[in-house]
Amino acid sequence: MANFNPLKPHFNHIANYLRPLLLLLLMACCGDALSQKRAITLTGVVYNKTGAARVAGVTLTDIANNNTIITDDLGTFKINCSIDDTLLFKKQGLTDQKIRVMTDFVLVVYMQPNIVLNQVDIKDVTKKQELNDMMADYGKKGVYNGGNATVWQNIFSPLNALFNIFGSDAKNARRFQKDATSELQQQEISRKFTVAMVQQITGLKDVKLKNFMDSYRPSYQDCKNWNEYDEITYIKKSYAQFEKDGEPALPKLY
Repeated sequence: MANFNPLKPHFNHIANYLRPLLLLLLMACCGDALSQKRAITLTGVVYNKTGAARVAGVTLTDIANNNTIITDDLGTFKINCSIDDTLLFKKQGLTDQKIRVMTDFVLVVYMQPNIVLNQVDIKDVTKKQELNDMMADYGKKGVYNGGNATVWQNIFSPLNALFNIFGSDAKNARRFQKDATSELQQQEISRKFTVAMVQQITGLKDVKLKNFMDSYRPSYQDCKNWNEYDEITYIKKSYAQFEKDGEPALPKLY
């Protein structure tokens, strides 16, 4: 007669109870792994957190593949990404925000104003004020209008007009005004055509990054009225041309 094990029926009962639970757990793990790799087209809208107004011109980048878009005039966007990707939202005057993609539902983003960025504007105003103060110093020496005599000054103050033309202070004032204008224009170009923005959009680094920025640095007339969308469009078009033409030849060393 076979030995009877009184615990065996209990083991069988526990196994029958746990088997479906283990199967459900395995399916959940597999489903989660598959969903993390699923490509989707995500839509959404960006709001200003303080005023609840929609925010246009927000730069949205999928960090996983460097895909970059801009929110439209209504603050809405559509981007191709994957579940578990991280999206970076950026706009001047607002705090950068990173959001992980969890579902393909409409994504609503609230961005916080960044008061620290206002200090940059104050610095720019201070620089311009400094240049204006230096021009005012030339005015105290009798040099007006940047060393360039106007028609009325020539008529009503001929001696001052002659001083503005031939005086050394007048020549220095004209040279300083020209240099100051050029410096302010170059600062404006550098403010819009930044290393960070170019690197984010193109992925270039080191020597290739420097070659690209040197070769495709815009003029002041080209970029003075740019918004953030114009900046990104210019960089993307220039990068496509850069890739097509190849890197410029390095200067020869003798």
